[in-house]
Amino acid sequence: LAWSANVVTSDEEVQKAVTTALQQRQQHEESARKSRIVAEQQLCEAATENRCYRRAARTLFGKPRRSC
Repeated sequence: LAWSANVVTSDEEVQKAVTTALQQRQQHEESARKSRIVAEQQLCEAATENRCYRRAARTLFGKPRRSC
């Protein structure tokens, strides 16, 4: 893992770097997963609200609104 002669890394340093990189990746994946879940929830809520709104509009105006 040492690219040039004057860069000497001990196994311990390499291990530390690898561990740090893995932890950062895990944190990144975790936050990405959480934000995806939040986005899906918001999308679901919006879709539900939209359905309720369409149903209400249908009831109010008597003619079914064509859904896109």
